[in-house]
Amino acid sequence: MKKQQTLPLVNRQVAILRPKKPFIDWANECSKEGADFLSLDQIRNHASAILIPDFDFRDDALEFIDVNFEELFLQELQGWSTDPKDWPQDMCEEMFHAWFDVEIHEMVFDIADEELEVDE
Repeated sequence: MKKQQTLPLVNRQVAILRPKKPFIDWANECSKEGADFLSLDQIRNHASAILIPDFDFRDDALEFIDVNFEELFLQELQGWSTDPKDWPQDMCEEMFHAWFDVEIHEMVFDIADEELEVDE
């Protein structure tokens, strides 16, 4: 019987950004494929996962997301259109939360054998 080892805990948390209907509507509007190209289920199942600092309290993690909403919002928009003319002009924290559900996951383990690499 193989001895069970504890997985290494990473000093990060994960924020999952799950798009809501307003984001899907916008992405479909930008799409060359047409208005019904993406469904809410399709895109919510392929949500972005963002490593964030490790916080003692969930509210602190959510505050970090709020402070950085613009960078996160732009990252998500650029995944569908790199032309700033396509982006909403009135981006604000309230709009970010209307367009995305945010999930915070506190326990992040690294089970991969490879070193973590960062693409610039």
